[in-house]
Amino acid sequence: MNLLLTSHRIFLGVSTLAGRKSILKLGQRMTSCFCQNIGASGHHKWTKVSTKGGDEIRFMSRKNINDPGEPLGLIICSVLSTWLPVPAMSLFSFLRDDSRRTEWDIMLTPSPTQTMVNLAKGQDHGNSVTIYSLQTTTSSERTNIWVLQDCSTNSYESMVVFAPVEIDGTQSVMNGCDSSSLAILPSGFSILPDGLETRPLVITSRPQDRTMEGGSLLTVAFQILADTSRGKANNRIGEDHKHTCFRARCKI
Repeated sequence: MNLLLTSHRIFLGVSTLAGRKSILKLGQRMTSCFCQNIGASGHHKWTKVSTKGGDEIRFMSRKNINDPGEPLGLIICSVLSTWLPVPAMSLFSFLRDDSRRTEWDIMLTPSPTQTMVNLAKGQDHGNSVTIYSLQTTTSSERTNIWVLQDCSTNSYESMVVFAPVEIDGTQSVMNGCDSSSLAILPSGFSILPDGLETRPLVITSRPQDRTMEGGSLLTVAFQILADTSRGKANNRIGEDHKHTCFRARCKI
C-alpha cells in the first residue's frame, strides 16, 4: 500500500512512461531556455534601471521570428539580483509551495492553483516537474492555460522555473507526443546561499530555522511577450520584481 501511494505521488497525472519522458524533457528544455536567455552573452544587450531601493533591474528585448519553441513576437526579459536575509532552503521551499503561490505570483496565478501533474526527478522531493491548473480566473485568455514548473535543488544552488503552457498542446505531451514545438516563455528564480554562516538570526517565522544560517542571493527573471509598448512592459515587470522580492522577504 505504501509503495502504491509513493508511486502515485511520484507519477501523479501521467500514466505512461512515454508521457513522463515527454513532460520531463519539456521541463528540461524550459529550464535550459531560462538559463540561456538570462545569462550574460555578447548577443544580449542589457539596459540597467535603478530602483528606489538601490537595486538594479536589467532589461533586454529580442524578437522571435521563426522559433516554434517560443511565442512569436517581441519578448521582454528583466533580471534582478538581490540579497535576502532568508536561508536558501527556506526561500526555495516557499517559492515551490503551491499553497503559497498566490503570495508572490501576480503574473500567472493570482488565483489558487491545483496540481495536475507531479513528476519526481530524483530522491530529493524538491527536484520535480509540476503542472498546475488555475482554479478560478477572470480572464478568458487564462482558461486555456496551465502552468509548467521545474524545481531543482542541490547543496550549491536551487532553481524554480515556470511558464504558462497551452492546455491542448500540454495534454498531447502528457500522452507522449514530441514537446519541441510547444511554445514556452519561462520565468523563474535562482537561489544561492550567501556563504555567511555566522550572520545573526535571519528573518523567518519557523522556529526550526532560527539558527545562525546565512541569507540568500536571489536572482529573479521575468519574460513576457510585449503586446503593449516596450516602456509599459518594462514598468510592469519592474513592479512585479519588487513585489515578488518584498513578499519573499516578509512572508517566510
